[in-house]
Amino acid sequence: MSEFKIIQYQKYCFGTRTDLTDLHCRQLVHLFQQPSEPEKSILGGRTSLIETYLDPIGDVIIKKYKRGGLVRFFNNETYLNLGNIRCKTEYQQMDHAYQLGIHVPKVIAYAYKGGLFYRGWLITEKIQNQQTLAGLAMTDLTRARAASVGLLEQISRLMDNHVFHPDLHPGNVLVTDKDEVFIIDFDKATKHSGSRQKLSSQYLKRWKRAITKYNLPDILSEILEKELKPR
Repeated sequence: MSEFKIIQYQKYCFGTRTDLTDLHCRQLVHLFQQPSEPEKSILGGRTSLIETYLDPIGDVIIKKYKRGGLVRFFNNETYLNLGNIRCKTEYQQMDHAYQLGIHVPKVIAYAYKGGLFYRGWLITEKIQNQQTLAGLAMTDLTRARAASVGLLEQISRLMDNHVFHPDLHPGNVLVTDKDEVFIIDFDKATKHSGSRQKLSSQYLKRWKRAITKYNLPDILSEILEKELKPR
């Protein structure tokens, strides 16, 4: 495992295990400053995504954190630092999951700017030729059913390692053209101290709520319920 390091570039702080150069940092900072729009896909959430290429690292995705609720109308990108920087936390959670063998995009770096009030970004590898499970379910139910079965294996690994991803829904599951399944958006993930049965129930409850709210095919719930429902 590469050594983790902190890089100070201009007024930005980067955390990474990747060999980021000044050129990489300059390229990223330039993109941090560009306007971007929230994802418009089903269950896309509030975050904004920018794609770029870092030579020789490869294609990456830059996630810009945005606020929701009424506060977004006057402050949609700045967060209060109370010792828990969101981009750093998500980097740590995804890096941990990656090291456990769970299918998540490899994290490249996190970055933030500011002190008490900060803005944050997360840089991850780009999963090529993918779409969300939510989107796939609206066009190809056969593949969506198979992907849901593959997702169960990843959820089982999360539970084996006491990881609770409270925002796990079909919009946070990517399916490649080779039917590989990846889980994203670990922003709120935490270590679960309760029983596996309770953790399973929490995953299923959140999943079924999203299926109902966005009127997605019932088969997405039925497959997970068969395995996750307490016996």
